[in-house]
Amino acid sequence: MELLSDEQAIRWCAERGLQPVNELPSTRIGFPGGESYRLRLAVAGSATEVVGLGYALAMTAVPGDDETAFQGGLLWLQDWDIWSETTERVGHLLLNSLRQSAQGAGPVRTSPAHVFHRSEFIEAHAALAVALLFQWDAFYVPVIGAFYAFLSHHGQIEVVARDKVTYSDLLARFERGGFSPAAVVHS
Repeated sequence: MELLSDEQAIRWCAERGLQPVNELPSTRIGFPGGESYRLRLAVAGSATEVVGLGYALAMTAVPGDDETAFQGGLLWLQDWDIWSETTERVGHLLLNSLRQSAQGAGPVRTSPAHVFHRSEFIEAHAALAVALLFQWDAFYVPVIGAFYAFLSHHGQIEVVARDKVTYSDLLARFERGGFSPAAVVHS
């Protein structure tokens, strides 16, 4: 795992065709020319079901649904001190345990982005699960950059595809998985 500052995360995303934007809910990145290909997933159910949703999200860009074919991705935390201290400290302990393997691991505030490499699927899944379980705001971007997901403290994930074909594939994938995706139309 490699840890990045906000500025480094913006550059990492730019290398995948994403650009900084100031629109809600995606306050940091977006696709050039707008984002009309969006779907929303509810983060609901038992902890096991939420961890399963994290798995489905991490596997979405993996060829052939083979964990060993994971190509990598970025989890970029945006806001993580949302709830009570007694709740948040558990999330921080879990996240910091994951971050210990990264060279120069420091405070989340100075390096809130996590780049997971090919051999780090389990770590990527675990970090996504922590963000989802504690309902922290974060972006997840697979290394291929065909889509990104915004995990929200409002108990939802908004998945944004680069194009209509990717959107249709994502919609079908999450429908097959039983996650009841809903199309999002922004005016």
